[in-house]
Amino acid sequence: MIGVTIRKGPEFHSLSEKGVELFKKHTGIKNVAIFDTDDDNPYIAKLTLPYIFDQTFVFFDADHWFVNDCDLSQYDNKEEIFAVPDLGRFKKEDFPQEDCYWNGIDQEDYFNTGFFIANGRNQKIKKAFHYALGLSQRLKVKDFGEQSYLNIAIQRMGVPFVPLAYGYNYAILCDQYPERAPNTSHHEIKHPFAIHALGYQGSEKKKALNKYLKIKRHEHMQLPPNALPLLQPELRATLPAVLPLPRAGHNGDGGQSKGNGRQRRRAGA
Repeated sequence: MIGVTIRKGPEFHSLSEKGVELFKKHTGIKNVAIFDTDDDNPYIAKLTLPYIFDQTFVFFDADHWFVNDCDLSQYDNKEEIFAVPDLGRFKKEDFPQEDCYWNGIDQEDYFNTGFFIANGRNQKIKKAFHYALGLSQRLKVKDFGEQSYLNIAIQRMGVPFVPLAYGYNYAILCDQYPERAPNTSHHEIKHPFAIHALGYQGSEKKKALNKYLKIKRHEHMQLPPNALPLLQPELRATLPAVLPLPRAGHNGDGGQSKGNGRQRRRAGA
């Protein structure tokens, strides 16, 4: 496995360097590729990754930081794509819902591309990314980047999707607006594997991430066993009786899904 991130401009250099440092520390994956781009739309560069890496790659945005130990080896060399469902897919004011509606794809399986895991060896995945790249040149969507193009391609090409728990890509904005993540578990909010500065611009991203970490250092505590009922049923089955401290590390996948007839599986199943 290899980690991959893309950055544009000097303002993202220190942001991504910290992200790479934390990725190596908490995942144990030491090989990380950093791409600098001056393209007007650097997001589209994500769609070329399966043609660059002939192995499983873990993509993370420059403003996506791992903050707790996480074993990603269980997702190596698989046929599925692994990612966290996007919080805006059911919200009328957000672009995911509109792009799903107008392009006939399932909102339930619309994922955020700020963090995902895919196998570059898999031909179906390669073809889906290539299809998404073609869509980006001829299809107009509400999304400003590559996210909707990739979601449309993954679903149309029949690539199996496995939804990961929100703790793999936790939007720190949800601390201020918890209604944006109504189904997120208490454990994921308090002890996410990784945090994402969605909704923040430029230099504000690093400030928001550092502020979140500073606050959470003072809040870290071990949850008692009676806290388990606060968790979603799917998560309750995968977590130990006594939850570990954030930096102790654990491999509970916390996967969740709702069967809808498509090739959609629960992580770790």
